[in-house]
Amino acid sequence: MVTCTYCGFETAPEARFCPKCGRRARALPDLGVGPCAAIREIRQSERSSPEGALLYAVLLGLLVVYLGGLVYLAASGLTPLVTYSNIGAYLVTGIGLAIMTRSVAALLMGSARFFPWGIVVGLVLAATGAASALSDMADWGQYLWTGEIVLAGLVVIFLGMMGYLSRNPA
Repeated sequence: MVTCTYCGFETAPEARFCPKCGRRARALPDLGVGPCAAIREIRQSERSSPEGALLYAVLLGLLVVYLGGLVYLAASGLTPLVTYSNIGAYLVTGIGLAIMTRSVAALLMGSARFFPWGIVVGLVLAATGAASALSDMADWGQYLWTGEIVLAGLVVIFLGMMGYLSRNPA
């Protein structure tokens, strides 16, 4: 039998995906310990894997380049779209896009570190930042971003409830 590295459910050896949680099934190594310790061992090894390190290094480098570009555009005045008053909105958008990129890359690499909520959190951050930048450009008021954050929080709560209900039908 193959034990799912996420939920511990035992599946058939030929199964590609866990029938309980739907994630990619992988055999746990025989470490002479229970499944929870084996899952922790796999996740720890993937955290320090060359692919994982490369992914985090590239994403961190892109965020630094992005931040440098934003500061340059705000300081130089090359474009009226990026100013010191709305640079935070662009930064939140960039962080959201980086979180989504990391989650999609982990999914494509078949990593046990794939976190589906990373896509949702990244999407909410990117949308919140973009809405804040647009509201600043349209001069809709300086306090509109607080409403955007509250709305983003409500969306995350709603998505969490839907995810829970889809996994645990009544």
